[in-house]
Amino acid sequence: MAARTTVFKGRRWSSFTGYLKPSLGRPNLHVMLHTQVTKVVWDGKRAVGVEFVQWDNARLNGTVYARGEVILSGGAINTPLLLTHSGVGPKHVLKKLQIPVVSPLSGVGSNLQDHLNLPLYVSLEKPVSLNLAKLRTVSNLWNYFFNSGKGDLGQPAIEGVGVMPGEGKQQEVAAILFNMGAVDKHLYSEVANMKLEYFEKMFPGMDNQSQEGFIFLVTCLHPQSTGHLQVVSSDPRQPPVIDPGYLSHPADLPCMRHAFKFGMRLLRTKAFQSLGAAAHLPRYKECVEAVGGAAGPGPGEDARARYKEYVNCIVRIGAITGYHPLGTARLGQPDDPKAVVDLELRVIGTERLRVVDASVMPTQISGTPNSAIIVIAEKASDLIKASWSDSTHLASQRLCSSSPDCEQKLLAKLDSSSGCVHPSLLLLVFFLVLHSINICV
Repeated sequence: MAARTTVFKGRRWSSFTGYLKPSLGRPNLHVMLHTQVTKVVWDGKRAVGVEFVQWDNARLNGTVYARGEVILSGGAINTPLLLTHSGVGPKHVLKKLQIPVVSPLSGVGSNLQDHLNLPLYVSLEKPVSLNLAKLRTVSNLWNYFFNSGKGDLGQPAIEGVGVMPGEGKQQEVAAILFNMGAVDKHLYSEVANMKLEYFEKMFPGMDNQSQEGFIFLVTCLHPQSTGHLQVVSSDPRQPPVIDPGYLSHPADLPCMRHAFKFGMRLLRTKAFQSLGAAAHLPRYKECVEAVGGAAGPGPGEDARARYKEYVNCIVRIGAITGYHPLGTARLGQPDDPKAVVDLELRVIGTERLRVVDASVMPTQISGTPNSAIIVIAEKASDLIKASWSDSTHLASQRLCSSSPDCEQKLLAKLDSSSGCVHPSLLLLVFFLVLHSINICV
């Protein structure tokens, strides 16, 4: 089926375009770029603000306070990193890094899930590809720049998706028709984090901008493997160590092999054969050596076993991330030992701290998580508004309550700093690149 994408007038319609950009003129919204939140500020177990640093201007490092709630939206990698540095995470990690414990939650950073994609290059005999030689025409450029993004240049990279539902022990798999044309090997090898020699074996002839062909991405839609990330430095600006755990569950390699077979079966259909479609199986040296030089299907039990092992090998060597990480601060009941947020996205064991991003999703879904994350954000908005529907109640909120004069001390800190704005709004919404309200330098 044709892929459903968020493209409007030839451009990607992202959550920034649809939500944040139209709101940039609001007086109660302040957006800071090139800025990283490093720690949640606590009054006991109650979140009262965050500390942040600017990447290119240390003079603007500071603290932001909130009367209402602090909302973290750093994604599946950066939210658990920020939680850990704020004292919310596995107790042994906090102890090792000498971070004061606010809420010992062992699930922070675990349950990392992602889609694993195996790219297959398919050459074509018929001239139907959207390669660079065809795209760089006056008519295409005119249509795109002067006719509201129409024409071939306004098409998304994903042209179609085929799904085979699960049956019996077989899991649900998909084949994604990606990039109907030649690809730039230097650009794509960097994006895929793949060594150039391996990339050239996977995608032959990529320097030919008139190459006819496309890429199939075959994938297991519900992988059962989970990974984790671990904070290894007390410096919140240092990235965590990430182990995605790909293929660690015994069911996932057979599932990826099933996805490979599904893609090959599609290429044998009349529609693809009429275009002269032929799959290229990469001859990675590790895989060729493993099967004694045999790299294709053949008759006999021994040949089938070698071919099966060869497919296993190209999955292990050539599969790449689907860029769909989630689950590292998963939602669950308070009695779930691995849950990080409750059913209203509040961080367990804390007050006035929520997480709204892909990290709260307990399991992987059957496609890209973008739309699901937007739904989570919409639901979170309803939950937050319901919590603070009484504006009088919000106005009466104190920044902190640990001592009679704690609020005065915080406000005094604000007053003593130049260019500060007193906290007065309900929410602080933070992405890793901080979108903030009420800034204190």
